[in-house]
Amino acid sequence: MGSGAAATGQLLAVLLGAVLARRRLNVLLLLLLAVVAVGLALEAIGNQRVAASIWQTSYGDEEAAAIGPGFEGFESGHALAGTGDMLVVLGGLAFALTLGAFRRVGPGGTVAGVGLSVIPPPWILPAVGTVLLLALLLRGPRQAVRSDTSIVTPPGTPAT
Repeated sequence: MGSGAAATGQLLAVLLGAVLARRRLNVLLLLLLAVVAVGLALEAIGNQRVAASIWQTSYGDEEAAAIGPGFEGFESGHALAGTGDMLVVLGGLAFALTLGAFRRVGPGGTVAGVGLSVIPPPWILPAVGTVLLLALLLRGPRQAVRSDTSIVTPPGTPAT
């Protein structure tokens, strides 16, 4: 059930991030976020099915895993969660690469988004890269630090 809760929490983070960053997202980016969101929902539903099938028994986790396929919802839940995992990874990778191609985030953000879309695996902590990239979008572009030379007084000149 832990990974189902993680998927649900990440789904909320992705949806909230998409709402807050909506002005910086075009239709393609919104579509890719929708793929990630659907994947997260499938993960949560699939994991819940697996957990419910195990909870119906008096067996422990190891015994349930050994004879689990005989329980209603065990195999279908794993298959559904696996489909969700695939959508989260592919959608997250595409989201990261598209943000980089559109120069909405810098190269470092793109690399981090790609890496975190795969590591950690989606069945442990899904969509980390997507959530990071949404946070970078919300932060906005970094402003270059410049010194204003009109404020600097030359040496030997009295300050006013």
